[in-house]
Formats: sequence, structure tokens, C-alpha cells
Amino acid sequence: MLKPVLHAVQLFLKGATGKDRQAKHHLSEHLLRLQLAYNQLQSEHSALEQKYSRLQQKQIDLTQRLSRNSTDTDELLSIADSEVKSLFSANEDLQLRLRKSETEKSDLQEEKGSLLGRVAFLEQKLDIAAYQQDDTYHDRTDPSPVANGEKPFLNLEDNSAESTLAYNSAIDLSDLSIALVGGHETTYREVTEALKQYGLKRCIHVPPHSIASNSRNQIKDKISNCDLVVTITSYVDHSVAKCVKQLKDAHMLAGGSIRVSCHGKSGLVREVLEYFSASMQPSSVL
Repeated sequence: MLKPVLHAVQLFLKGATGKDRQAKHHLSEHLLRLQLAYNQLQSEHSALEQKYSRLQQKQIDLTQRLSRNSTDTDELLSIADSEVKSLFSANEDLQLRLRKSETEKSDLQEEKGSLLGRVAFLEQKLDIAAYQQDDTYHDRTDPSPVANGEKPFLNLEDNSAESTLAYNSAIDLSDLSIALVGGHETTYREVTEALKQYGLKRCIHVPPHSIASNSRNQIKDKISNCDLVVTITSYVDHSVAKCVKQLKDAHMLAGGSIRVSCHGKSGLVREVLEYFSASMQPSSVL
């Protein structure tokens, strides 16, 4: 019975003292703060939902773009593979054509070398024939070359050692110089050593183009002042022999010139000695 009374008295006392109003005021303020916090949370939640929605859309867009890029990449790789295969095929074709071209080039070079050799041989034969014909013509029209100031070319048939010594014993080449046009280097050295026994002053060698190349001016400078120019027709280039003949026809050689078909030491020495033996005869000065 006392408890309800005491509870009612307590409530009366609280209301009479204003404690209840003060607590209610605090509760109202706290409730207002909670309401503001809730509204703020609601606003942030809404913003987060929007942001999440945008991120989802971006993810969808990126996925679609990646899918398209993957498809494009696959297409580009396929095109690139096709082009690489085409390039490999074209490269193999070019290599085959190049090997075939090199083979054909090698065959052509061999054929060209063969033809050049034959042309050189034919030109040499033609040059020898033309010069022999020219010498025959001069022999018929000018039986006395000494009268024109030219030294005669002797071609003696007697090759015996006795006949050679007979007209060589009095030959003196101490103040003379000769030029060998054509012939091998070894032959040149042997001829030079042999003619030194007769006092030869100087012997000049004009080798074939296959050994050393000489221009027309170089050949002229070498042989123009020699007392005798010997062209070895069996071992000389057509162009070199032609150059010597042109110099002779243009009167640009100070001495005489002969053409011989032999190319050995003994034959060349004999031809030179025969030439100077004939030129030193008393009739040559008339």
C-alpha cells in the first residue's frame, strides 16, 4: 500500500521541483542531435549509393571496352600473322630468284671470259695478218728501206751457232737501248742478260695488260727514245701492239721497230742481233 503512495509523492516532488522538465529538455536536445546525425547519415548513404552506381557503370563500360579491344587485338594479330606469312613466302621467292640470278650471272661471266679470250686470240691473229700484209706491201713498194732512213729487219733462215757468231762477233751495243713489247718477265730478264754481253746500255720492258696496265702515253714515254722496239706478237695484247704501230706510223719513235713471232730468249736475241748487224753494214749509211 505504501509503495504506490511513495511513488506518487516522488512524482509530485519531482514535478514540483522542476527536475522533470529539465530532464525532458535534455532528452529533447539529445533527440534533435540524433535526428540531425541520422539525416546526415542518410545523406551520406545516398551519396555513397550514387557513387557506387557510377562505379558500377564505369566497370561495365571498362568491361565492354576491354572486350572490344580484345576483339580488335585478335583481329590485328590475325592480320599481322597473315602479313608475316606473306612476307616469309615473298622472301623465299626472292632468295630462290637471287640464287638463280647468281647462277645465271656466273654462267654469263664464264661465257664472257671464254668469248673475251677468243676475241683476244682472233684480234691477235688479225693484227699479225694485217701487219704481215703491211710489211709485204712495203717490201714491194720500197725495196730499199735504208734509203728512207729506216733500219732493215733481217729474218735469216740459218739458225746455226756458226752463222750467228759470224755476224755477231763485231756487234757493239754499248750506246744503244731497246724495248721489248710483250713477252714474259723471265724472258725479258734473260734477253737483257744475254745482250749485256754485247754492251747493251738499257733494255725496257712493256708487259702485256694481263701483267701490268700501261696507257698510250706511258708506252710512248717508255719506248719513244729507244734505238729498237721489238714487239713480241705471240705474247702481247692487241691494244698494246696497235699502240706501238700507231706510234711508228706517226713517226714518234726515234729508232726502228720490228715484230717477231718468237718469244724465247734465243730467238729474241738472234732477231735483235740480226737487226743491228744489218743496220751496221756499210751500205746502211749511204
